[in-house]
Amino acid sequence: MLLRFRVANHLSFRDEQELSLVADNLRAAEDTSITFPLDHVPGLRGERGLPVAILYGANASGKSNLVQAIRYMRGVVLDSQRAWDPEGAIARTPFALDPSLVETPTRFEMDFVIDGRWYQYGFELTEKQITGEWLYAYPHGRRARMFQRDATGIRFGKSLTGEKDTISRLTRKNSLFVSAGAQNDHPLLSKVWMNIRAIFGFEGLDVRPQAVNEYFHKKGDIDDRVIKFLNFVGTGVVDYKWESVVDGNRVSSADDLFTMIKEEYRQKFENLRSLFEASQKRLMLFHEVAGGGSIPLDLSRESAGTRRLLMTLSEIFRALDHGTPFVLDEIDSSLHTLAVENILELFASKETNPYGAQLLTTTHDTNLLRSAHLRRDEIWFTEKDRSGATQLYPLTDFSPRASANLEKGYLLGRYGGIPFAGPLPPQLAESKSAKDEQTQEQHPAAEEP
Repeated sequence: MLLRFRVANHLSFRDEQELSLVADNLRAAEDTSITFPLDHVPGLRGERGLPVAILYGANASGKSNLVQAIRYMRGVVLDSQRAWDPEGAIARTPFALDPSLVETPTRFEMDFVIDGRWYQYGFELTEKQITGEWLYAYPHGRRARMFQRDATGIRFGKSLTGEKDTISRLTRKNSLFVSAGAQNDHPLLSKVWMNIRAIFGFEGLDVRPQAVNEYFHKKGDIDDRVIKFLNFVGTGVVDYKWESVVDGNRVSSADDLFTMIKEEYRQKFENLRSLFEASQKRLMLFHEVAGGGSIPLDLSRESAGTRRLLMTLSEIFRALDHGTPFVLDEIDSSLHTLAVENILELFASKETNPYGAQLLTTTHDTNLLRSAHLRRDEIWFTEKDRSGATQLYPLTDFSPRASANLEKGYLLGRYGGIPFAGPLPPQLAESKSAKDEQTQEQHPAAEEP
C-alpha cells in the first residue's frame, strides 16, 4: 500500500511536494468510502489508508506532471540496472524556470507498507549519476536505516541482512542499489522493487482501434467483469470474441511472412512476430439487438469512450485483485460522469476492493466533487505560483464543512486550483478584419504616382 509520494525539482515541481494517502481524522463520519486500518503496522497505529486520491487544477498546473513523476520514479527503479547504458547519461527534466536548479539533483521518495512493515525509499539523481539513495524501515515505529548512499558510497544498517557488498560493487554510478539488488535476488531489495513495479497506470492512453487490439492481444482474454461493467454503464456490450483476419490479399501465417522476409533481407525479424500475429486477429464486441440476440462489431465502430473503458477497466480489476495502486491521467477523458462515479465506487466498496487497491487520478470533472464515493481528504489541487512552480495541497487544508457544496466552492475559487476567472480581455472580441482596418487607418499605404 502506498502511503505518501514526494517529488522535487522535476518538471513543474520546484520545491518538494507531497501527496498523501493517509486518512485525516474528519469530524463527520463518512461511511460511503472505505479506509484501510493500519493498526497492524508498527508506527501507524490509529492511522488509515485511503483508496483514492483525485487531483483538480487548471490546465498546465501540474496535475499530469504528478502522474508522470510517479511513473518516472517507477521506471528508474525498474530499468536503471538492467536496461540503462552503463556509460550513458540519465534523462531527467529539472524545473526549467529557475536556472540555479539545473545542477541540483531531482528527488523522489515513497512511503509504503510491505508485509505489515512501514518503509521509506527514495533517491536523488542528476544527468551524470545517482547522488543519493536510501531505504528506511520503521519496525518499532522509529526509523531504522537499511542503507544510505551518497557520493562516498553505501552505508548499511544492522537490520539489512543478505548479500550486500557484492551487490554494492555491481551497482553503477547511474543505477540504483535497489535495482541491482533485485537483479541479484536480494530478499528485501527485491520486495521493494516488486512493490514499486506493482504501481501501474497510463499517461497518454492510445485508444485507436489498432492500439486497443494490440493491447488485448498481449494480455489475452478480457476479464468477464470488464464486459459486465460495460453493459452496466449502458454501452450495449454483452460479450466479445477474437476473429481471424485471413483473406486472399494476406499471407496465411506468421511463418509465411517471416520466410519471405528472411529470403529477401537475409535477416531475422523474430521480434516483429507478436506485432504481426496481433494484426491477424481482430477483437469484436457483441452488442444486443432489438428482439433478442447480439451482433459483433469491430473496434473501429466503437466509441473512444468504450475503447478507453476496455483498457482502463482491465487494469483496474487487476489492481483490485492484487491490492495495488493504479495511476491514471484524466480519468474523465471520453467518459460520462456516471461511468467515472461507478469506477470510484469500485475502489470505495469493501466488496469490490477487499485487498486495499488504490486509485490516483486527475480530472476536470467538477461533478465528481459531489460524489458519494469520495471523502474530503481524497481531493487534492494543483496550482502554479508566480514563479511557475506547482503547489500541491489537499482540500482539507481549507477545513470545509461536511455539508459544504464542494463543487460550487471550487468553481468560485475558494480552494484555488482554477484558471484565472475574470472578464475576457476586450482584444479577444475584435475580429481580425477590424484589426486590419485599424492598422490600415493608422498606417495608410502610400499613393501610387
